[in-house]
Amino acid sequence: MDNMNIERLPCLEEVLQNEEAYKAIVSLSVFDRARWAIAQGKLLMTTAANETSEAIPTLWHSVSGKYPKMYFTNHGLYPEQRWNNLYNMMEKGMDIEILNLGYTEKDVEREYGKVWLSQEGEEFEKWRREQKHAPLNEKLAGMEDKPIMWVQGITDWREDRIIKRYNGLVQFYPFVDMTKSQLKELITEMGGTIYGKSDDVAKSPHTKLECGNRQSIGMFEDGAGI
Repeated sequence: MDNMNIERLPCLEEVLQNEEAYKAIVSLSVFDRARWAIAQGKLLMTTAANETSEAIPTLWHSVSGKYPKMYFTNHGLYPEQRWNNLYNMMEKGMDIEILNLGYTEKDVEREYGKVWLSQEGEEFEKWRREQKHAPLNEKLAGMEDKPIMWVQGITDWREDRIIKRYNGLVQFYPFVDMTKSQLKELITEMGGTIYGKSDDVAKSPHTKLECGNRQSIGMFEDGAGI
């Protein structure tokens, strides 16, 4: 799709308020969804360095010729596989800023106890809030040119819409209507890497669930603090 056609698509606010405008974006290919998102303004991109984490940066490289700036929040309990994935992405030239760098399992145990053993309770939730969510919220709070949209790589319709708003920050899921298998095929077609799987203990009490990022990170429209 050329620039003229992209300009004819509805803008972000129209998509959020009008169902027909929303359907126009849903009908696009993932490549044109990315082109449309780029045209809307500054984007926030994060990575968890998991098996399909090259989907977003590789897609953006495909449509723009460069990798986007991304953030990785170290909560202190990521396994070695995640770090290997992350450093491999960075060696490819991906611009990834590590938040909470240097925070370790010993720090977690000293401040919260062995929260990885039970993955529940007040101390676990306190750790997740303070070490998983707060670093990115603090980064957002300090930005003069704040992003308008957070691009995330979830699949399998784990959200009911491709575009929605949480905490004053629009969430955009370009792959949400794809299966994980389809996304892996797309990554391979684009020349990206599919990494080894590893659990994230922040996704408690069952590691296949989400870590609460989408609901806990944003611009806090209601005036709540970090």
